[in-house]
Amino acid sequence: MRIVSITDLVCDVYYDEKMNIIGAFGGMSACNIICNLQYMGFKTYTYGACGNDTLGKICIDSLNDCNVENTIEMIDNVNTKTYHILTKYENNKKVFRSVKYCPYCKKSSWYDNSYINIDYIINNLLTDDILVFDNLNNRNQYIVDNTKNIKLLDLGTYYEFENIDT
Repeated sequence: MRIVSITDLVCDVYYDEKMNIIGAFGGMSACNIICNLQYMGFKTYTYGACGNDTLGKICIDSLNDCNVENTIEMIDNVNTKTYHILTKYENNKKVFRSVKYCPYCKKSSWYDNSYINIDYIINNLLTDDILVFDNLNNRNQYIVDNTKNIKLLDLGTYYEFENIDT
């Protein structure tokens, strides 16, 4: 049994109060949840996609550093999704604020369309894999509908389904 994350990778870039970059690591379910489960002794795997850029390589390195096996497609001419996490002190407490745009250039690498290869993923899942999704969108719903695996949802976004009549 593997616990399998299926996602477009996201890089978390951390800044201090002076806007200096203090770190960058893989984020969201692919790293945050799956890496923690790997450290707890579970067998894990991540299928996903990211940009063929430095931040995408950081995300993949984060998975590899945690010994998470993975198949990640690096897409040319796509920037890896990025959360820019600003850290500062308020009332002697460290607080975090995340935004989807770069605090320097004000541009966002965030995209709503997923680049994961759903047919490849479905064809390579094992029957006893537990699937973890970090949001609910059309591609992930297709995987949910076309597999018999146990599924878990880390409900990040579900905007594509907000206006569906039931």
